[in-house]
Amino acid sequence: MKKILTATLLSMVSCIAFSQGIRFENIKIWENVVDTAKMKHKYIFVDCYASWCQPCREMESKVFTSESLGSFMNEEFISIKMQMDLKQSDSTLDVSKYATSKKFEVAYKINSFPTYLIFSPDGKLVDKIIGAYNTVPFAIKVANSINPEKQPYKKFADYESGKKDFKELGNLSLKAKELSESKLATKIAQDYIDEYLLNLPESNRFTRKNIQYIVSFPTLLTSSSKSFAAFTRYDNIIDSTMGIKNYTRSIIKYVITKEEVDPYIKFAEKNGLNPSWNKLYREIARKYDTTFAQDIILNSKFNWFYRNKDWKQAIRYQAQILDRTGIDMVGGNWIYINNLLESLFLRRCDDKTILKKAVKWMEVIVERHPDPGVTDIYAGLLYKTGNRKEAVKWMQLTVDKNNVAAKKENGEPIPFFSQNLQKMTEGRPWNEISQYLKYLDK
Repeated sequence: MKKILTATLLSMVSCIAFSQGIRFENIKIWENVVDTAKMKHKYIFVDCYASWCQPCREMESKVFTSESLGSFMNEEFISIKMQMDLKQSDSTLDVSKYATSKKFEVAYKINSFPTYLIFSPDGKLVDKIIGAYNTVPFAIKVANSINPEKQPYKKFADYESGKKDFKELGNLSLKAKELSESKLATKIAQDYIDEYLLNLPESNRFTRKNIQYIVSFPTLLTSSSKSFAAFTRYDNIIDSTMGIKNYTRSIIKYVITKEEVDPYIKFAEKNGLNPSWNKLYREIARKYDTTFAQDIILNSKFNWFYRNKDWKQAIRYQAQILDRTGIDMVGGNWIYINNLLESLFLRRCDDKTILKKAVKWMEVIVERHPDPGVTDIYAGLLYKTGNRKEAVKWMQLTVDKNNVAAKKENGEPIPFFSQNLQKMTEGRPWNEISQYLKYLDK
């Protein structure tokens, strides 16, 4: 079978056949499509498209017109088109077909376009191809879809019937997730993690790939799960593998917050109550420890007041968090902190003591990332604390770097940088300088 498919695929992508691309049948009723496929012993190819979808149109004009692809698919498939949306110009027939489209959308979890469904001759889904491709990659995917050894939905059915190759379940779960089979993906992942991955020798168990796989299924991370137990027991090994300080601790805090804090906050919001932070603290400290309780309650207070737009309290607790944790420059976390320092401290904070701390936090970021989107915030914080001389220096640097970048990209410099440099140089009040922040909201 493999040799036949390989030969077919090679001829499909290399030879020239005398056809006009994929031939789409004008069969109106799905049951008749299946009957035709059974009679001709062909698979069924369904092009699920939307009238507004540009990639769908490009596939139709650039890929489906391929003579070699058409030669292969016309031999192996009954192909039909299925419009998934309605437009004003649609005929009564199009509207009547829309009911079938909606059934397909729900039954086969079609969330984006284009999506291509491949059915066996008896009408059972065997594969789903999502997205637009060039001709050769698409041809390979279609050829694989009629190979029983590569049909994902056949593998899903085998798994559900108890045929489990535990070593392969990781890839199978990711395929299920890719095809929007979320519940099945989670179920397979649970088996893979508990029955295979966490039973590997320690040297192979906590590789970066395995750790990233575990956290990619957050619903499986619960305080009673084997994964959680592994994270708490092997925290130093996992942190070392990931190369991120307190990586494991952040995962554990995520689980505790999800189980202890989130339901409580949801209840409080629903009933118009203020959370009892002391009660939450005691409960978390009792189940885990005081350091987890302190970190989680601080973060929860910040999130609560931020959502409720109590800026004074949000600033207060975010300052306490940064005092406690410092600035983490690993990955993209510094971007989050940079944005917070702009949106909270620069825009909404007038407490000079906290602002001076914010300057120190920004110094850490500026040292590593002295680009205009950082240095302008640093200049603003300096100005708000009264350090006009340094503020002008850093605003000048911002203007210079922005001018260089604009010239390199044949664009225009951002105007408010130079405008604020002028205002800072003249010693204008902060409320005049802060007008540029409105630009950032656009």
